[in-house]
Amino acid sequence: MQNSQEKIIEVAKAVREAQKAYLKDRTKENLIKSKQLEKELDELLKPPVKNLKKIILDRIDGLMSDFLYYDRKNDDELSMEQLNNSVASGEITVDEMVLEFQKYLEATFNKKGDA
Repeated sequence: MQNSQEKIIEVAKAVREAQKAYLKDRTKENLIKSKQLEKELDELLKPPVKNLKKIILDRIDGLMSDFLYYDRKNDDELSMEQLNNSVASGEITVDEMVLEFQKYLEATFNKKGDA
């Protein structure tokens, strides 16, 4: 972690120096260098993709906890017991619920595979 922080600081300082040089002499070379360093800094500051995936999956986990338990506590239309009994009796299946969630996700992300 310290190495990545040191790299970010190093690149940020280089960006600042390139920007100062450009403001001083307005040369195209210094402008290009500044823009390249800004891009490098932006990349260093991006969260890694695997962390974003974990964050997304954690949010889904929270959503499911809410749907299956916490939202059922004070719901007059659908208690946790009613939900469980509906699945146990076959009135609704897990597959039907998954398809409903999938429908909304696909509508949001332009169908599976096109996102």
